Amino acid sequence: MTHRLRTPVLLPLGLVLALALAACGGGGGDSPATSSTIAVASSGGGNLSDPSLSPEATATQRLNAERGACGFGTLTPNTLLDQAALNHANYNAYQASLGVLAGHVEVVGQPLFTGITLFDRALAVGYPYRDLWENVTTLYWRNVTGTLNTVPLATYADERTRGLLTSVYHLKGMLVATRDVGVAVLHKQFGTTVVRDMVVELGTQLLAPVPPAQTGVLTYPCEGTQAARAVFTPSGETPNPRPGFVGDIGTPIYLRAPGNDRISITSFAVTEWATGTAVPAQAMTLANDPAQWLSLNDAFILPNAPLAANVRYRVRVSGMAGSVAYSKDFSFTPS
Repeated sequence: MTHRLRTPVLLPLGLVLALALAACGGGGGDSPATSSTIAVASSGGGNLSDPSLSPEATATQRLNAERGACGFGTLTPNTLLDQAALNHANYNAYQASLGVLAGHVEVVGQPLFTGITLFDRALAVGYPYRDLWENVTTLYWRNVTGTLNTVPLATYADERTRGLLTSVYHLKGMLVATRDVGVAVLHKQFGTTVVRDMVVELGTQLLAPVPPAQTGVLTYPCEGTQAARAVFTPSGETPNPRPGFVGDIGTPIYLRAPGNDRISITSFAVTEWATGTAVPAQAMTLANDPAQWLSLNDAFILPNAPLAANVRYRVRVSGMAGSVAYSKDFSFTPS
């Protein structure tokens, strides 16, 4: 497994802010892990139905709402994965107070250590896994004096969940076919350092039934999606899905074929719904994935420039999923 972190961003007023966004997965522990530093942004995408939800429930509700609406299946909250997530969040928060973005790996002998890898930490709380994925967001401010003006923790959890769903390699990891989810969200202060950390664990237990088989090609966004962001910064994800590109692009559009069927894209178009104006975009599959981290059944359409928030877009795409032809025609409104 590989773990990469980018340099923290310097902010005015003597604050140093850093945010590590990391996703990791694979039942055998040999799948690649992604890690990046990105900017924090706040945007719309619809209010959650219950503003009194805990941060953990807020993240779970957002993730299940998006997965369910697009056919990827909802996840069942699992207290063992909650505990594994909390253990790692506490470790990450302490490390961040020292200026270290730990990502997925814990170091033996360090305070709050519970397991070197996500797989070790799951077993430590009694969760025998068949499949296991982990997403981590660590945000910290240094040299804080007085009261730091931050969004409510539930809002932060929702924003970070939506950020994971507006990416490339991390988006794939958030929509994997698992059964359970565990979430931990922390806000802690260590002297003049304030830390926010969110850990999302997705898994299927060893003896549990496998998730239902996928039927047909699924997409995210899908018809009616509003939570995806209109802007994505490729250089903020490691590995960079558009190496050499400087600036922002539009909402990544993900397609997944059933099982291990190889997916291809033979034609596609992204247009503004109201005007029919074409949005230049590129297709990406394993064949031209610069990092070679996609699977045979993964594909993306990547708009070449940011989309407009609260504007409806139409997506038409066709190709082959294994030996079966597919065609998708849907609209979504990024925020």
